[in-house]
Amino acid sequence: MHHNAKLTTTSRWLHWSVAIGILTLLGTGFYMSTFEIWDLYDWHKTLGVLLLLLLAARAIYRLRRGWPTPAGRYSRLEQTAARWVHWALLLGVFLLPITGLMYSGAGGFGVPVFGWELIPSNYVEGEPVAYNAALSNFGDKAHEILGWLLAAVIALHVLGALKHHLFDKDDTLRRMLGRARGRH
Repeated sequence: MHHNAKLTTTSRWLHWSVAIGILTLLGTGFYMSTFEIWDLYDWHKTLGVLLLLLLAARAIYRLRRGWPTPAGRYSRLEQTAARWVHWALLLGVFLLPITGLMYSGAGGFGVPVFGWELIPSNYVEGEPVAYNAALSNFGDKAHEILGWLLAAVIALHVLGALKHHLFDKDDTLRRMLGRARGRH
């Protein structure tokens, strides 16, 4: 692949679908926990499960095709930082829904997907009874911490894309938008 070549439509579609999905889930998660408004939980869980399926497709695609070739020449430090950020993103977007499933599923809250219970709830007299309290508590804390960590890694990723576009003036961001200037 020429270093300025456009990325495939599949690659761009998977990237932006996952990005929009994870940003939506992070936003609703932070909103629900900050204001203690739990009405969005079923929707949050459904979208999280669907996103996990999309993430699996993206991970398989990325692992089979490899990482895109950099759009320019960068120092070893920048290349290493980019590699770490990309791996942290890939790992983080997987672990976040998995820990959410651990929290909700093991906690007896259930995991509905469009009204169908992927993991059944376990309520007794209106209160959830955990299937495994330790696993649920671990999932709860890990989900919260990972949410904040993933938000920070996403911020680094966005800053990196803006650096490429505004300072390096390379095609990194343009090719993610399907507008690379180089040969195809």
